[in-house]
Amino acid sequence: MHQFIKRKSEISFLWMLQPLFGGTLQCQVPINLVDVSNFRQVPDHQEVFVTPDSDDATLSVEIVEHSEQVEDAKASQYYFEDLAAGNEAQSWTIERVGNSDAPILQSKIVPVASVTLCAGIQYGVSKFHLAGQNDLAVWLAIVRIPSHNADIILSLSLPIRPTNVVVGGAEQIFNTILSSLSINDKSLFA
Repeated sequence: MHQFIKRKSEISFLWMLQPLFGGTLQCQVPINLVDVSNFRQVPDHQEVFVTPDSDDATLSVEIVEHSEQVEDAKASQYYFEDLAAGNEAQSWTIERVGNSDAPILQSKIVPVASVTLCAGIQYGVSKFHLAGQNDLAVWLAIVRIPSHNADIILSLSLPIRPTNVVVGGAEQIFNTILSSLSINDKSLFA
């Protein structure tokens, strides 16, 4: 049963507070997403969640080394293009790039320098259990933490197809996840 229900151009769903990386981070996650590590190996620097009975949604939280070569203002575009290359997308377009005032910027545990956002489409992606080649709508945020030599990459991707009612409300879902992201323990960055 699909937890996302379309009502009056809005998406209704249930949420759960999801500990990440042993509880050092946490965020709200739609309750119908399952932890990929329950059935497939996931690298230690990633947390990945998917809809279990379909290929509708993939949510990923990844910790990577901070790169001073990438300007804060261009970080989300850089990582969007890196993700597209990793997905072996045939091409991609970036529709929006901007800054966020997400609450994580006020972290008292770790000073966060910036949060930048990017939204776009990756064309011709074929991976894992996706049949054939798919176009993916992707929302991505980069939380930059240069004082701990780290960047947090939060991404949500959905295949674009006529039957996928979630795509229309995905930005709302992504913004809820991002606004709930919090750092509980700086030992993650040690």
